Amino acid sequence: MKGYLNIFDFSQKVNYKTEILSGLTVALALVPEAVAFALIAGLSPLTT
Repeated sequence: MKGYLNIFDFSQKVNYKTEILSGLTVALALVPEAVAFALIAGLSPLTT
């Protein structure tokens, strides 16, 4: 059980550069996807 709760171990070192880069990558990938899904659904991309 302890292995599953390892994500809540705040004593681990965090590489903020990697975390920010991965967040920006996901955000840049999901914006065009959200616009495409809105256009397929017949909505304005501003509603998503």
